Amino acid sequence: MNKEFILFTSTNFPSGGPAAAYLNLFCKGVKNNNGAIRVYLSKGYIYKGHKHNEQRKNTTDYGVKYSHLGFANRPKSIILKVTEDMLSILVSFGVMLKLIFKRKKIIIFMYSEEVFTNIPVYFFSKLFHIEIISFVPEACDNSTEINRDIFKRIKQYSLFLNYNILNKLTDKLIVFSSFLKNEYISMGYDEKNIIIQPNLTDLNGWYIPNQRIQYTIGYAGTPSKKDGIFDLISSIKILKDRGTVINAIIIGDSPGNESYLPELRGHCRKLGISDQIIFKGLVPQEQVKEYLNECQILAVTRPNTKQTQAGFPTKLGEYMACRKVVLATKFGDIEQYFSDRTDIILAEPENPVSIAENILWILNNSEKSKTIAKNGFNKANQLLNYNTGVKKITEFIN
Repeated sequence: MNKEFILFTSTNFPSGGPAAAYLNLFCKGVKNNNGAIRVYLSKGYIYKGHKHNEQRKNTTDYGVKYSHLGFANRPKSIILKVTEDMLSILVSFGVMLKLIFKRKKIIIFMYSEEVFTNIPVYFFSKLFHIEIISFVPEACDNSTEINRDIFKRIKQYSLFLNYNILNKLTDKLIVFSSFLKNEYISMGYDEKNIIIQPNLTDLNGWYIPNQRIQYTIGYAGTPSKKDGIFDLISSIKILKDRGTVINAIIIGDSPGNESYLPELRGHCRKLGISDQIIFKGLVPQEQVKEYLNECQILAVTRPNTKQTQAGFPTKLGEYMACRKVVLATKFGDIEQYFSDRTDIILAEPENPVSIAENILWILNNSEKSKTIAKNGFNKANQLLNYNTGVKKITEFIN
């Protein structure tokens, strides 16, 4: 195609969190669909306090070039952070000046919450009529109390300005849910310029055949209250009280420095189910795949809040890629895409009794559950396969 895609992002790339994984698959999908893309990162790498050893300019293993506008790693010093932000703004001006003289048609993608580095991109795009498209993965909660910490406050304002102002200046939006689509339509954004692509998943490599089942139910992701982990734990207690003892494995921890696991282990001790739940914490992705394949059921039990309505769980596609039966609560767009007891098992959100009863149904209907798992994989392949999703996005753009 006689076009070049340019991606500006404030997240890590090509690895380092769910957003980085999404963008990595997006870029890989562009390459697989014979497109050209270049990535610019406004912030240096930082993920769970770790750094990497890469240079400011790099190339992925599938041939996409990416460059840091600032430092290769995000510094800890406040002075150096401000220095990096200023450098990113200046370099972004230079990048945009170079793009103006490109012979190919340029289309810019934005996956960034950094309003100060975004403004130069928007300014040049509007001035020289360069098409700009923004990803909107989640909602901005305008009711959140303003943080007293100056830097966290700046981040909150940045999120608000991007969500409510800059995104509305883009030519097209790629949103992750119908909630987000409806929100922007209510802001006056033209519906025909919005596409919903709930997530992107590489379904290859997750399924491990003949893996021995060791856990009744598994969970992978951030094990926080807002992600429904306490509801899942309570359902295990309910089943025990009713005479059905199961075991579970919880994979993951806080993306920050303060671990969720001590509180969760203490909660399990109070309920008397410590010996039924194993907490693995943060482990490499290959090990995550092994653990998930050792589970009979995989769970995503989020509450139905504004944030869960607006987003889409990354793990859902990966769970189904393992060809396991998935137990999910009814939140967001789940019911629009999947049918209860056909390609997924659905429980009521924030309802441990409903979760427990559906776990028991799966255990008592093993053959039907295998069919549901197979159907779930096929549905995920249609909906979330990254090659199919990126092709749909490029057709929408064209």
